[in-house]
Amino acid sequence: MTNFLDDYLYFGSNTEAPEIMRKWSALVALSSCAARRFWLDRNIYTLYPNIYVLLVGEPGTMKSTVMDTMHNFVAEVGEIPICADRLSKEALLQNMSAKNSESIKEFKYNGEDHTYNINVICADEWSNFIGIDPVGMIEFFTTVYGKSKYVVKTKHTGNDLIYGPCFPLIGGMTPSTTDGLFKQNIISGGFTRRAFMVFSHPSKNWVAHPNIGDDQQAAWDRCVKRGRYISTEL
Repeated sequence: MTNFLDDYLYFGSNTEAPEIMRKWSALVALSSCAARRFWLDRNIYTLYPNIYVLLVGEPGTMKSTVMDTMHNFVAEVGEIPICADRLSKEALLQNMSAKNSESIKEFKYNGEDHTYNINVICADEWSNFIGIDPVGMIEFFTTVYGKSKYVVKTKHTGNDLIYGPCFPLIGGMTPSTTDGLFKQNIISGGFTRRAFMVFSHPSKNWVAHPNIGDDQQAAWDRCVKRGRYISTEL
């Protein structure tokens, strides 16, 4: 019997995308399905499978291909909102706190109702995604990580509560962009303690004609089936 990670990695094995990047994107894919339906009680805090991953590599490292695959996976699983390629923090919060927002998910556990609010971030160019207000966006993702609720204060409509904010996140950056963000203190401190920076050189395993065989497609189908089960039933 195969497991999710084995199947996910096997599906993309006939490409030039580095395995380490594909492996971390698989973990973000799992995080997107698990959201806050799973947790580990650590007595003084609760640990959720919500991870931030930034893929770092020179152009040609296939970062976009890796993220496109993860994006396609989440879309095929269905009913998991994926954030726009670029938007302001205010727009993101407004969408999530709307009364009938598709980001709001509910489930029962031991007879109790649980609510969480999810948006998957899949940003080919991380610096572009946070570009409208980079400092504000980084501070937001740092602050919201692990919170049970987040209060949105609006000028005209009072306060809105986002229960169980969850942002499985994967983004791409070049080493020079990463260096620039660090030097400007945009990425630093609390955010770097919450994010995994995954670096890889371009693969030397050149594949002139990538293809997906029947067995690889079957592995993908198993991943999607498992993702739907995790996100709705398990």
